[in-house]
Amino acid sequence: MKITTAISVLALAVLGHASPIPTERISSLTDCRSTIKWCQSANYRGTCQTTRGAVVGKCYEMNPDYIGTLASVQHDSGLTCYYYQSQYCETNTYTTAAGNTARLPANNNINSWMCDLTSQLPR
Repeated sequence: MKITTAISVLALAVLGHASPIPTERISSLTDCRSTIKWCQSANYRGTCQTTRGAVVGKCYEMNPDYIGTLASVQHDSGLTCYYYQSQYCETNTYTTAAGNTARLPANNNINSWMCDLTSQLPR
């Protein structure tokens, strides 16, 4: 519990944002491209919409130093999604605050979504 808290505090310091801290269980990441369609506004800061147009949460840029924009969406249900917009149509990876690496699926467009279902667990 103390380790998780320390990681969360560290992540807050690194990200510089008060958004909910996602958990680091990479094996639970699931593609949720069909759930989220896109995020509005430049740099993907703003509201995020489902494929039906419903606003589900806020979208935050997490690591502007990557070759694209890695963002996080916190759903009302507590589900956290990661979004990565790459400059290239290829499989990309990103490293979480805890140092774990997740591979994003390659697809024909440059947008990939992944969800961390463990973020629904109590912290």
